[in-house]
Amino acid sequence: MAENRYLDVYEQYHDRVQDFIGKKIRNEPAAEDMTQDIFLLVYRKWNELADHPNIAGYMMSAAKFHIYKWYDRQRRLVPEEEEILMLLSNGRSRESETDAFRMADFYLFAESVLPKEDINVLKYYYMYGYTSAEMARKLGISVSCFKARVARMKKELAAAMHLILILLLVRW
Repeated sequence: MAENRYLDVYEQYHDRVQDFIGKKIRNEPAAEDMTQDIFLLVYRKWNELADHPNIAGYMMSAAKFHIYKWYDRQRRLVPEEEEILMLLSNGRSRESETDAFRMADFYLFAESVLPKEDINVLKYYYMYGYTSAEMARKLGISVSCFKARVARMKKELAAAMHLILILLLVRW
């Protein structure tokens, strides 16, 4: 009888949980895995959850926790520059090869304009996905100071790009 009730819950909420996760992470295989993990959790705790007054709410809370942990793992899985170069040299990243080379060109250009410390700040912020608050905390400054620093760096890069564009146009 208890297993029949679990199957009813599974059938009733499976699509809802998976759709919720899928909309939040936009990664179908990961959403399917997380949904499976949530229902496995519910199955393992079924003796405690069978009479839960809001089992859908419990599953959505579990889904939010799984989503948070997934994003946390994604941020830590960003490969270092050496790993990216190894992947490119082994020919494993054909689709993103152009983007990777453009990114490398951009950073070579940026290194000629900005100090190395500022380049690292841009990498953590734009490539690795750290938030303004995380970066400000890491640098020991306020969030508004961090945002002003990024705006200044963008302005310096834009001015340097503009100057290079003018030099190229004059040469033609």
